[in-house]
Amino acid sequence: MSQKQRLGRPRAGGKPGDGPVEEDILAAARVLFRAQGYSGTSTREIANAAGLRQPTLFHYFKNKAAIMEAIALRAMEPEIQFLQAEAKASHPPDVGLYRYARFVVFNLQTNANVIGSPQKFPELTREKFATFWQQYDRVRRTMYHYIRTGVRQGIFFHVDPKIASEQLFALVEYALTTNVSGTAAAKAADTAATLVLRALLLNPGRLESVQAAAQD
Repeated sequence: MSQKQRLGRPRAGGKPGDGPVEEDILAAARVLFRAQGYSGTSTREIANAAGLRQPTLFHYFKNKAAIMEAIALRAMEPEIQFLQAEAKASHPPDVGLYRYARFVVFNLQTNANVIGSPQKFPELTREKFATFWQQYDRVRRTMYHYIRTGVRQGIFFHVDPKIASEQLFALVEYALTTNVSGTAAAKAADTAATLVLRALLLNPGRLESVQAAAQD
């Protein structure tokens, strides 16, 4: 049991929760942020939804921005861990790009902390949420590097890697507009990765071998 849990901060109604208080706060905030936006949600509403008194919420998070930051970083965490693991591998650019697109789409559709595109939350500024944006930019740059390498190696069409990565990343982020899970999410992720590769492969006949090599 964590020290914060042993402190026994009271909940509204005086009954302790079954799980970590931080998790209850974040779960309540995710629902409210999705429904009402960041500016439209108050810490009092989050506390009430989590079954807490507002002063108790501030024991765990100093303000609303800290709650949003925790959610945003949890949304990015699986993708950052994936990139770190992939950096140790030696996949050719087409296989690496397929695996990358498939994983990012799957995470966007199944990670409970993904509450929408960053563009949906204008309050999520680069100044206030620098760590999140560093991680988000790293994920986007990875697509650019795969495409640039594939073009240089003659695997992909001769396209501008910057323009291609921006357009294809928008395709990947389209997953934010859908709500699927389980087998459906895995199928959607494979479909998106296939579309990305079909747009770039100089030799479409490579697709099946890329898909086979991309399996875990």
